[in-house]
Amino acid sequence: MFFSCSQDNDNELNSETILLTSGISSIKFGDSAQTVFEVFGEVESTATASGSEYYYSLNYREGVIFISEQGASKEIDPTLRVIIMSFESPFEGVTEEGISNGSTKQEVIEAYGDSTIVPNVLEYEDLGLFITFYDGLVDYILIQHIIV
Repeated sequence: MFFSCSQDNDNELNSETILLTSGISSIKFGDSAQTVFEVFGEVESTATASGSEYYYSLNYREGVIFISEQGASKEIDPTLRVIIMSFESPFEGVTEEGISNGSTKQEVIEAYGDSTIVPNVLEYEDLGLFITFYDGLVDYILIQHIIV
C-alpha cells in the first residue's frame, strides 16, 4: 500500500536526532502513521500478521522504519500510532549521546553502559534501546515506546 504526499524530505529524515525515550526530532512515539506520511512523504506500508492482527512497517529508503501498533486489517489504518523506530545504513542521524551507525561498541558502552546479551547485541530495556553490531561497529539501532 502506498501513501503519498507532495513533500520530498529525504535529507531531513536522514539527519534526524534519535531521542531514545520519545522518538526522533520530528516524529514522537504515539504520533499517527498519517503524521509520518505528512512529514516524510510517500512510503510503502508492509503488514505482518501476528495472530488475527497485523503490525505495520513504514519503510523509508533512508534506512528508517516506523512500526505502528496492531490493527485488524491487512491495510494500515493511518490513525494507528507509532510504537517502534529502527535505523540502519544509510541513515546518518545520531542519538543525543552521539551514537550512530558506525559507532564502535566501546563508544556505545561509554554512552549507555555495558548490557551485552550476546556478543553482537546490546539491549537497554529501561531506555527501550536495542543495538546490533557487525565487525565491531553499530549496524542497527531500534528504539521502542516504553509504557510505564
